Amino acid sequence: MKFLTIENISTFVVLILAPFLIISRTTADLMVVSVSLFFLYYSYKKKDFHWLKEKWFQYFIIFWIYLLTINTFFSVNPTNTFFYALSIIRWPLFALAISILFSNRRYYKLFLWSLSFTIFFVIFDVWYQYIFRYDIFGFPAYDIVRLTGPFRHNPVPGIFITRYLFLLITLFLFYRVLISNNLKLFIACSLIIIGLFSVFITGERMSFILYLSSAILVGSSLLYKHPYFKLIMLFSIFFVFSLLLIFFLIDENITNRMFYSTFDKLTNFSTSDYGILYKVALNSWLENPLVGGGLHQFKNIYPLYGPEVVDGVGKILHAHNRPLGLLAETGVLGLILYYAVIYQILKFCFNLIKDNKNISQFILLLNLVYLCFFPFMTAYSFSHNWMEAMIWCVTGFVLMLSKSEKNV
Repeated sequence: MKFLTIENISTFVVLILAPFLIISRTTADLMVVSVSLFFLYYSYKKKDFHWLKEKWFQYFIIFWIYLLTINTFFSVNPTNTFFYALSIIRWPLFALAISILFSNRRYYKLFLWSLSFTIFFVIFDVWYQYIFRYDIFGFPAYDIVRLTGPFRHNPVPGIFITRYLFLLITLFLFYRVLISNNLKLFIACSLIIIGLFSVFITGERMSFILYLSSAILVGSSLLYKHPYFKLIMLFSIFFVFSLLLIFFLIDENITNRMFYSTFDKLTNFSTSDYGILYKVALNSWLENPLVGGGLHQFKNIYPLYGPEVVDGVGKILHAHNRPLGLLAETGVLGLILYYAVIYQILKFCFNLIKDNKNISQFILLLNLVYLCFFPFMTAYSFSHNWMEAMIWCVTGFVLMLSKSEKNV
């Protein structure tokens, strides 16, 4: 059929990519697998496999082989580990597909609009649920201080807004558009403020802390590139503190959770639920420190040394922290191999400074890598396909922008 051309399929993928990655775990994984297979077909048709020479991808292949062999052999459930390990090759392929597909300026622009519509729909739905306690589809809030937005019973809108909104801001700043720098900076600053309060009302404490730190990174990038941005930034900081004060006065529940509860959890971390989880992860790692107990086997590893350490916490499915989860499931070797991949991605981005002396661009890309792989952030399992789809989507754009000649 004539309409099933590579160009038409690519355009369709670009338009549905953002919403499909957000709708559900199933649609996200379906999109990742479809795009990865299409990318392999595209490479075959074009006889273009230059991406096999990219160092970060080669390092990922080494990590993948390690999981399929050594880690599987020592797993508490080798069959389950092998099949989970086999499937993770879709993540780097997905990132590669994005890095190549969106180098086309037309697709880049289409995705910018698609992502804008998607993320603002999520933000609108979160605010609607905050005000009326039900979102526009009738989904109730998770509890008195946690929101789900359009994610049904999943209290995760904060992390989605954090990662995808900063991706949107970065793509916008890289995109050469015929507007003044002042207007561009004003739009970027407005988006950061809108996102800040949208994450704040979700009740996701770690997402809010992550968002604040990312806002500082992006702000430093803009200040470095545009020193006259200081006035806009001072006004924005004043505006943010004023609105936070209003929330402090009118919403006691969200204030207690986002300020007092966060401070209490951080100052008493060792006895908090997160402290207990991390202790479980460390003890699980010590069961087999070099190669771990097997990918996706965390829930089967920690009972080996006594489940009594988690009294009152309930069944733990994962470590809630990427490095600790990797340590427990893949050992020191797996952790080193995985973060060697991340190091190569950062090194790839660093070429911006080496070749173009563009520190501002590097900070923006560094922020996206930080949002995805920050080691101290509470996180979902490495095998969580919904979150991994988001992470490797953002990574794909980091790779694409690293090769781009567009200027902020």
